[in-house]
Amino acid sequence: MEIVISYREAEILLEPYINWYRNTGLQPQSARFISSQGKLTPKVVSLEELEDFLDSREFGAVVLDSTQSSLRIVYGASFSSRFLRLCFTTAPEISEAIQICSELYKITSNSRCGLIDTLDEDYHYRVVSIHRAGVVPSKIGPSKMPFYAIFNPIVYRPYLSTEELLATPAFQTEDLGDGHVAIQFWEHPHKYEDERSLKYMIDCTRYLKEKVDRHKPKSEPSKTADTVPMLPPLQHLADIGARYETLVRLFGEPGPGDAEKTDVWWDLSLPDGTRAAIHNWKDGKNYLGDEGHPVEEITGWTLKTEDAEASERVKKYVEDGDELV
Repeated sequence: MEIVISYREAEILLEPYINWYRNTGLQPQSARFISSQGKLTPKVVSLEELEDFLDSREFGAVVLDSTQSSLRIVYGASFSSRFLRLCFTTAPEISEAIQICSELYKITSNSRCGLIDTLDEDYHYRVVSIHRAGVVPSKIGPSKMPFYAIFNPIVYRPYLSTEELLATPAFQTEDLGDGHVAIQFWEHPHKYEDERSLKYMIDCTRYLKEKVDRHKPKSEPSKTADTVPMLPPLQHLADIGARYETLVRLFGEPGPGDAEKTDVWWDLSLPDGTRAAIHNWKDGKNYLGDEGHPVEEITGWTLKTEDAEASERVKKYVEDGDELV
């Protein structure tokens, strides 16, 4: 079970969240500060030293670990998104999890949404592939449908009203006041592979998509023949072997990863127009801590392209650099 809070703005004050974590009884034993570029070894500090690093611009994420949970806060403006993720070793009762999600959501006014994620990634992929369901329009909330979510009116009201959001055909919706709406999409957090839960996912996906598509913001430009078409998604996954220095030489310095499962990320385009993305996955210091590889030592990468043919073109381009491993 994960509790996630995403933010609308770059600035996140760490101190209120760290104080909350300390006061919940989930006493952290240590803190790890992570570089926004993923190149520096995470800085492990004691709780007594924690305050000395809160304003450091050298880092962009911090992880606090306890025996019961792990709290990760990505606050650096160089990351593509800012969020808080609280993971439990042993999942709490759902009423307690909802209370924690609500408390974290309310700490700052720039929370975009709060959610409790219990949905297995493989099952979610099957639901999306087979039923085109299990998603929330990204304009109003998380793209992966969570078990429970709190929606901010500043984010969703350009697309649908509070009354429309409360009418979502989920297991339960709740008006939290001042336009904030909570939705429990299915009944039991870890029992979602039954027909009833699947129906909730399908019905909610269709309903929210219809409402968001119908209620376009007035500032959104109308579609015309001259509008630039959306580019196809990079949905084909493959592995590619290459030295870090080869990728830097061919595509330049990488951008930061997501501060959790990736450390570095290249968005690239070949001379022939082929689009791709290359990144590491769960083998660096962001995910494994001290046991992770420095990015300069990684030789196996994830390659994302539009299709298999594009993937082969990227691999050939890298191979022609005489550095393929």
